[in-house]
Amino acid sequence: MKRFENEVKTFKNGSTRDEAKMQATLRDLGLAGWEVVSVVPCDLGGRELMVFFKRELDEGAAPREDAA
Repeated sequence: MKRFENEVKTFKNGSTRDEAKMQATLRDLGLAGWEVVSVVPCDLGGRELMVFFKRELDEGAAPREDAA
């Protein structure tokens, strides 16, 4: 059976700098094997986004306590 580990990150949204930081983080996490599962706004204005990730574990590997 496949096993996954999960991670949740919160990003600010509203400026070009925030967008660039989010893109860089998403790129780095993707290269580390993380896949975006869902994106949810944290507030009604959409100024913060909560992003949920998953990554498949290797057979026999224990989940890591700290994500990428």
